[in-house]
Amino acid sequence: MLGCQDAPRPPSHAVTKESLASPERGRTPLTDCKDKMGRPATLPAAGRRRWVGSAAVALCALFVCLAAAPEGWALTRSIGKPFRGRLEGGIRFPADLGGYRLRGPERSYATPELIGGVLDAIEKVRTAYPHTVDVQIGDISRRRGGWFRGHRSHQNGRDIDIGMYAKGNRLLPHFVPMNRHNLDVAKTWTLVDGLLQTGRVKYIFMDRSIQRLLYRYALDHGWDKTYLDRLFYNVGKAHREAIIRHARRHRDHLHVRFYAPWSTLAGKLRRLDPHRAALIELAQNAFLPKTVHYYVHGTEPDLRTLARSFGVRLDDLLRWNNLTEASPLSPGMQLVYYRRGFELEPVHVASSLQPRTLLSGKPLQLASVQHRDLVEHLPTSKSEKTPEIYRVRRGDSLWAIARRHNLSLQKLCQMNNLDSRKPLRQGTRLIVGYRIGSSKAPATVHTVTPGESLWAIAKKYGVPLKTLCRANGLDTRATLRPGQKLAIPSAPKGEQRGPKIYRVRRGDSLWAIAKRHNLSIHKLCRMNNLDSRKPLKLGMRLIVGYRIGSSKAPATVHTVTPGESLWAIAKKYGVPLKTLCRANGLDTRATLRPGQKLAIPSHRL
Repeated sequence: MLGCQDAPRPPSHAVTKESLASPERGRTPLTDCKDKMGRPATLPAAGRRRWVGSAAVALCALFVCLAAAPEGWALTRSIGKPFRGRLEGGIRFPADLGGYRLRGPERSYATPELIGGVLDAIEKVRTAYPHTVDVQIGDISRRRGGWFRGHRSHQNGRDIDIGMYAKGNRLLPHFVPMNRHNLDVAKTWTLVDGLLQTGRVKYIFMDRSIQRLLYRYALDHGWDKTYLDRLFYNVGKAHREAIIRHARRHRDHLHVRFYAPWSTLAGKLRRLDPHRAALIELAQNAFLPKTVHYYVHGTEPDLRTLARSFGVRLDDLLRWNNLTEASPLSPGMQLVYYRRGFELEPVHVASSLQPRTLLSGKPLQLASVQHRDLVEHLPTSKSEKTPEIYRVRRGDSLWAIARRHNLSLQKLCQMNNLDSRKPLRQGTRLIVGYRIGSSKAPATVHTVTPGESLWAIAKKYGVPLKTLCRANGLDTRATLRPGQKLAIPSAPKGEQRGPKIYRVRRGDSLWAIAKRHNLSIHKLCRMNNLDSRKPLKLGMRLIVGYRIGSSKAPATVHTVTPGESLWAIAKKYGVPLKTLCRANGLDTRATLRPGQKLAIPSHRL
């Protein structure tokens, strides 16, 4: 086969790359020539054969040159549909980050959005189960997408086959059919939940029997039943927007289909100006791991401390650098590690910038497309940039605080004018980021707990689902991750959020009350600090949700800290103990748990 250097130069009338791309440039002298009557000229048979032969040679040379193109294109373009599409500039799935095994490099080309989502989900499993075995990753897409033998889809870099975890922490050499006897349901659900928490999963296809096992496990471990019913199509209530669906011959693996908004946008906008192309490339790079080179100074204590400061696992750092834990650290020694994502001030580009921004009139301003702190999201005249403050607690370190808030140690010290070598004092207030907020009134912020859905949060605060999604730039079908912060739009003026109280009647049970108010038993007990094994008392008041009520003064919500009691909280706010208990459906002798939310009723003296 001819290489790019040895390929003959195509004749002037041959089909070239430009002629394939542009109909205007695609005209040849043959189509431009006309006879004396104005009709298109034709070549004799021998001439036609010579012309076709030259064109064939030119096309062969063109395709060979394209095949020799580098793997990393400037932009990744996902074109068409998963079952009728192609992939341009696909990224080969990284093979050495740990936690998984690839089937083959030539079958592993994907969009950056898919790569970032899968790596996030696998990392969640490794965090929950530090000594877990690697999971098998099957086919994704070919280098340029298109038809893939053995698959109906997998054509544009948005589909991936992922194996499941087996009981006994057994390493599986290939996909193995799963059932209740050999499936590690806990690990597999953690993987599925990690995929959903990325907010970029469109569908997960699996066998109906696997769905039943995962549904039952999630329900038994505190996930909201309403959320699960909307998530599982074949086990729940067959909701039309359900993400997890049945597919035949999928008992041995999960088929995950991702949204790839940036890669899809790049595929639709064939001609991009440099600014828009740089913005799409910036957003795509945010999903990919970066190679970082670190040079040892000689003052580092050991590799374990370095791995902790890098935010990576020790075994991964050792594997990437062919070292052992006892390997000495000498000054000037180079270490390589992989960093997931990069900091953006004040927003993360991959989660905050939306592809539709490219279609607006005013372009976003980029400080640089080369530096990692590239994006300066300029606040509007009605918004202000306010610092996010963290108060140092006992046992905190600069490294731990930086990692908790997705900052580098250098960045945290720079923001607070600190010396990384000096110890922190308990109670010190540190700036850990900035947030854009309206200068008129601060919005309520909700922290997502495991199993919560957008629908449940909207119902809890009495806010329409679309309003909540619009305020946070989310789709109504988006899945949430524990710890995620959501801005709750303020209620209409003159209204406040208060607890919805239910009074226990004769014959009531926890199960009946929970079902009547669309709650799980676990959630009902958690909201009211109850033991599900103890019987209910007639007349007991239970919180079964929150509602919007009319009032002039806004409601106050108190978060319980360790060691606090109902009496101390009532004294702090000047509220009678019985009034406080009645507002929250509690007994005066009830014990509180740290983090519990209490509504403080207004009280006139």
